[in-house]
Amino acid sequence: MKKISFVLSFLICLLLCSCSSSTPKSAELTEKYDFYKSSISGLKTATGVTAEEADELFIVLASKCGVDSFFTVTKNTSGGFYNVNYGLNTLEVYLDGSTISEVYNKKDKIYPETVLHNFLMDSELTVKDVMNGSGDTVIGEYAFIRITNDNLEKITPDMLKEFADNVVADSGYNWVSIMGYSDTGICFSGSDISSAFYGELDKDGSILDAYGLWVRDDNGNYSYTETE
Repeated sequence: MKKISFVLSFLICLLLCSCSSSTPKSAELTEKYDFYKSSISGLKTATGVTAEEADELFIVLASKCGVDSFFTVTKNTSGGFYNVNYGLNTLEVYLDGSTISEVYNKKDKIYPETVLHNFLMDSELTVKDVMNGSGDTVIGEYAFIRITNDNLEKITPDMLKEFADNVVADSGYNWVSIMGYSDTGICFSGSDISSAFYGELDKDGSILDAYGLWVRDDNGNYSYTETE
């Protein structure tokens, strides 16, 4: 009976040890992140990586991607990525083997580098006729997109470059404009991508009063200067 009790105790000990197994970084991560213990098991199970590899995934999510609380992980079978859910946030995480290759927050890439989604490319281009002074003859066309005033203020040089290269360049329109829902916007006069006016636009998107100028350099990059 004593022998059986000893064997049973030994097996229970092994079971408890396996359940509380640690990795070289688990103690440090437990001390640094109060959500490590509650999250790491689900991360390991969902991704199928080793415990040590799961620690490395955890470190990227917590230190590079802004995950700051308990999270769950589910595999998106149709998209080939994993959904990492924490709080009210959901990240799309792509793996290359057992390492994280890319992470997206909605449409913005946040890892390994930050690349903001270009919302200018989501907007449908509206094309209308340019009429002569008497209004009875079509003499050209103009085009515009409509975005929120908030997004108008968020336009970056890279966003403007992509829009200019893919929408404005060689389009043949008399002008192409990015119009907010107020009287302000950006106008490429003559569909010339070398510069674009920022300022007050008329109802058709033509520039009325320039507040500043986006100028493109020899490398295709834009910089903004306010009008004096």
